[in-house]
Amino acid sequence: MKLDRYELTAGRNLTTFEFLSEGRKGKIVKVVQFQQMNLENLYNLAFGDKNVDTGALDDEVVTDNGDFESACNRCFCSICFCRPLS
Repeated sequence: MKLDRYELTAGRNLTTFEFLSEGRKGKIVKVVQFQQMNLENLYNLAFGDKNVDTGALDDEVVTDNGDFESACNRCFCSICFCRPLS
């Protein structure tokens, strides 16, 4: 399966990533964020839209931009670049 590629921008600590979703509803900034859990080497992967007012990740909004597979591909790619928090 060939998927569209999106540029993935890493945050300073390599636990937050952003990319631009381009689809039927326009351009939407998406955020992938890794959050350390209580167990060693266990992380939660959070994914959602970047709230335009606060800049925070919003994982409750449903944008349905028509690019689900490409967006998931970017989430999976971010795993390769994530660095453990220490």
